[in-house]
Amino acid sequence: MKSDTVHIGVDVSKEKLDVYNPATDVVSELPNDATGFRMVRDMARRGKAVVCCEPTGGCELDIVLFLQRFGVPVAHCDGYRVRHYALSTGEFSKNDRVDARMIARFADCTPVRTLEKKDLAHLELGRRWKLYQTLVDMHVVLAQKASSEPAAEMRSMLMAESARMERKAAKALRSCVELAEGDERMSYLLGRFVEIDGVAEKTAIAIIAGVPEIGSIGDAALSKLVGLVPMDNQSGTKDHAKKIRGGRKDVRRALYLAALPAVQHNHILSAYYNEVKKRIPSKKGAKWAFVPVMRKLIHLMNRLARDPKFQLQKKQVA
Repeated sequence: MKSDTVHIGVDVSKEKLDVYNPATDVVSELPNDATGFRMVRDMARRGKAVVCCEPTGGCELDIVLFLQRFGVPVAHCDGYRVRHYALSTGEFSKNDRVDARMIARFADCTPVRTLEKKDLAHLELGRRWKLYQTLVDMHVVLAQKASSEPAAEMRSMLMAESARMERKAAKALRSCVELAEGDERMSYLLGRFVEIDGVAEKTAIAIIAGVPEIGSIGDAALSKLVGLVPMDNQSGTKDHAKKIRGGRKDVRRALYLAALPAVQHNHILSAYYNEVKKRIPSKKGAKWAFVPVMRKLIHLMNRLARDPKFQLQKKQVA
């Protein structure tokens, strides 16, 4: 159902803003600076509109902060869903001007949540976490290249650069932890998540940064949001195996890496894993059983996030 709210679509890039104004049905190219921000602000005020943009690795933070300072509502739209919405309308072209228009039209047809001031800390944490992931990926690529490099001089250079990226990644992770500890809500979540056997500080930060909705939505909605719900693949008489898809792959990866030690050291999740594994009639049962464990893990985190009185059941020591 089409919303009665007016939505202005903004595609943010490093140098410019492409802004779609539904009142004029025109996409304008504005500078990505205070001048452009003021023009977007005035446009939103005249149309009593909500400004919508996609998360772009932190590039959108400046305009979000600026608009919130002047009381202009701002909302985030999931880029993956916006793109698929565009394809569903027959819009196969993709450029900044098209993206701005599609963001506004997507928001017209899909409920979007207006960002609040408390969301800014989450946005900044997400930006820093993305930087950490990038540095880790660079470290891994360089280390792999060094292991297969035959020339000693080049191998030494690659190993030194890999070690430098590893140190920078550690520094970025410390920055994420410090930011989380300085925010009341995120500090609470961090302290509660690490109570779970198998969940370390790094996993907790990944969940806090990747799922700001945790604690405020139900378990079923959370599983679907992360992409841990097996989807049907059936047509006529054909009924293929269900598979998980979509959602937030970075969060799934963090949950998987937490599930690996959890099934060995968490007495509840370990028992659950073994029970599920026996019910899966496949040679890959030992691997597939991790998906229900990941789902159980995010549900447990959701319970801890919304219920301060909930206490984990600890293993009884004989």
